[in-house]
Amino acid sequence: MGIADDCFNVLLQNKSLRTDQIHELLSKINRHVTEEGISASNLNGIIDFLCENSQISTSTKGFLIKEALIPNGKVPRSTVYAILRCLGTRSQSTPDKLETSRVLQTELCKWLVHVYTYMDDYTVFEETYSEWFQLWQLDFLQHWITYLLFWSTTRHLVRPWRVRLLSSVGANSGYSNAKACATLVLEKFYSLVPDTRIYDAISQLKCNNRRLKTLKRPLWDEVFISRWNSIVKRSYGLSGPPLYSLFEKLSNQLSLSGVERKSHSSETDSGKMVPLNSVVTLGRLAEKLEYLMVPIDVEDVIKTKDQSCLAFIATLEPSDKFWRRLSQWIQLKLKLNSISADTASCCQSISTALITATFLNHEMSLNLSLLDDVNFKFEELSTYKTSEMATNTCSNLEAVRNNPQHYKESHFYHMCRHSLFKNWLLNEEGTGGEEALSCIAFIVSCLSEDMRKSIPSRHLSTTFRLLMIVLDRFPLDRFSDSSLGSCLLPTETVNAMMICSDPIILDAVSAYLVTSRRILGAFSNNDGLADPLNTNLKDLSNYLWSNNFKGDNHVFRIPKGFIRCMISALSTQYSDADVQQMFSVLNIPSLAFPCRVALRTLEEAFTSRVRFNMRLTKKTFTEFKKANSASWLDDVTSFRELILAILRLLRQHEAYCNVAKFLYTYVRSISKNVSQTLSQHDES
Repeated sequence: MGIADDCFNVLLQNKSLRTDQIHELLSKINRHVTEEGISASNLNGIIDFLCENSQISTSTKGFLIKEALIPNGKVPRSTVYAILRCLGTRSQSTPDKLETSRVLQTELCKWLVHVYTYMDDYTVFEETYSEWFQLWQLDFLQHWITYLLFWSTTRHLVRPWRVRLLSSVGANSGYSNAKACATLVLEKFYSLVPDTRIYDAISQLKCNNRRLKTLKRPLWDEVFISRWNSIVKRSYGLSGPPLYSLFEKLSNQLSLSGVERKSHSSETDSGKMVPLNSVVTLGRLAEKLEYLMVPIDVEDVIKTKDQSCLAFIATLEPSDKFWRRLSQWIQLKLKLNSISADTASCCQSISTALITATFLNHEMSLNLSLLDDVNFKFEELSTYKTSEMATNTCSNLEAVRNNPQHYKESHFYHMCRHSLFKNWLLNEEGTGGEEALSCIAFIVSCLSEDMRKSIPSRHLSTTFRLLMIVLDRFPLDRFSDSSLGSCLLPTETVNAMMICSDPIILDAVSAYLVTSRRILGAFSNNDGLADPLNTNLKDLSNYLWSNNFKGDNHVFRIPKGFIRCMISALSTQYSDADVQQMFSVLNIPSLAFPCRVALRTLEEAFTSRVRFNMRLTKKTFTEFKKANSASWLDDVTSFRELILAILRLLRQHEAYCNVAKFLYTYVRSISKNVSQTLSQHDES
């Protein structure tokens, strides 16, 4: 046994540990478990501990299941029974049942789906099939149990009453995704027992094809799989590919499932399918989204300049075959370049493909060592004069900017994004230099000017987000004291962006402040730049969290006295609300809607029977919680817990994650929270 096992044993054997001792043990587990894993003999005790212990928050327990419950061997059959004891809800027949948090129940089922590939005895799922089938009717467990039922169903388990129950639940609109879940299990039934009653049940459900395809692509936790693979490999010498192939085998079973439609149905369905190149507007894209076909030929997508085409590609799942074809297409083009030495043609053909692959699917990594193998150099991309990216040099950008008769904002910032992407490629190759810094400085000056004089458009916000990516990855040794200031935004521009109503810009400026602070930290003589930046950091923290408007100084260079007068005026209009909290991360214009969506996600995760529809303040939360304590967010007991739960969801969303990361970094009261400390450790 390793250190992680020893720490868990101390937790299991000592019921009277203080809270600080428990937190210290959890921190040790978090540091060592990714190297050692957890002994299979400890799994059952750990699961019981997580479901019964009341000294650890639900969020921390969920984190431990996802990040620390990594077995270093095959999972015993007894673990399935240990999990089953923790699942389900209290009923009239089980009034004394200790009901585990629904969030934890979901995490345990998700964990079991992931370790299904390496069970000691798979027959345990057949033995417990009735229990799993019963639990499948719970909406909050249905998604993950669907996979367990699909993989463990055998011919003798297919029964008419089960077909009727699946049809009944699938037709119930009160479930979140029961139609797709029921259809998938029924397809497995039909593959084992091709009975007309099962076929009719599938036809009557009329499941949305896109929903069913999405369900057939399990959302594997790649980080968990990678860590588990490394641990098993060290423990038993099992090589990487075989363990990964087990997951691929399960995925293939799902993707290959299906029921052949009757001939007239096939003709009807095929008639509905629409070629992607026939969709020329975003309105038609929305209308025909379910019936679009992904082109087999990658060039049909890459060569188009149509925004609706690329918008559709952005909706594809990371596991879609298109991304693999795109990667293979890029590699083929590069190999052809190495044979024919036709760099001009290669630069033209792969520029859009590289942008598509890099920014529409972050999970698809392009192996840069391959580019060395085929003798393709990124500086050729920058020197090739007829390539669109290469012509967008700093001098060309200045020429377009300074020609008011032909200047068009959309075209100019399109050129800027191409130029920034070129600089990103050069940085990856290690060949970026003074030209890259000059280009960044010029784009910064243009963004600064346009951000201050008008409401930012999407052209500005997307360019600014890409600028943040380039700055974050730009090597520190290429900055100089003279160039550093020109690559940073003026305080006035940052102020305007922080109070902007666009959440994308607020997220980008949050990332900018963190990145700029890191860059300035590498230079000793930077007081002239650091002081304004520190003021921006303080103002944004105050705006999002502290809400401290006392004193005579300024926020965003606005006198606090003026802000107090405005708050006072609002207090007379909204006397029933805690007005000060209207100026916080939950209620500011740029984040009010994302936070409301996050709250809805929480309510669905906890299967709340009521919905909160008032302003999110401490007062309204307390009143609503008191009136609906048993039917709304049963694990959230305070307003602070609600804010932290919403921040955790924002951090998982790519469009708003930097706002949460900024608060985790610069607000001490958040970083002191144990669950956030563990999450920050994982992130780092």
